[in-house]
Amino acid sequence: MDSKKNSSLNTAMAQQIPDERSHTATSVAETHPTASDHSPLSTAPHSHSTTAPIDPGYEILPNLSTHSEEYGKQMENLNRTLSGLNSIYEIQLKSVSSQIGTIEQINQGLARLRNIYDDRLPDGSVIKTETEKMADQLRELNEVYARMLNAMTVIKPDNRNNSNS
Repeated sequence: MDSKKNSSLNTAMAQQIPDERSHTATSVAETHPTASDHSPLSTAPHSHSTTAPIDPGYEILPNLSTHSEEYGKQMENLNRTLSGLNSIYEIQLKSVSSQIGTIEQINQGLARLRNIYDDRLPDGSVIKTETEKMADQLRELNEVYARMLNAMTVIKPDNRNNSNS
């Protein structure tokens, strides 16, 4: 439908332009009075009737202004929408920036904790070797206790054998 309007608009404009050129010389001379008709202090615009016939192309002008007004309103709505989106984007950007700052602070705190534990606790391999040494020492101590208990235990002669005799 818009293409029909555009083609009719172009056709009307093409028809209108030659007509205006042919009437320009005569209508200016016919519609504008000479300088003697005006007072020297008057600068207000004057309206004069034209003798040119009304062309159907002139009907397009109200439609064109209506479409121009609609276009202007749509552009204003688009501008408001873009402004709203821009403000939302700015709010989100500030929020993300503050979240990044918070995450950086948390990471710095975790790095400090890691450094504290690295400095305080020995290496895992050291703990493993020390645990193995302690286990060996406990094994040796158990062997010593077992020998002590064996040495302290008195083997009693079996009374059953003596009673049969």
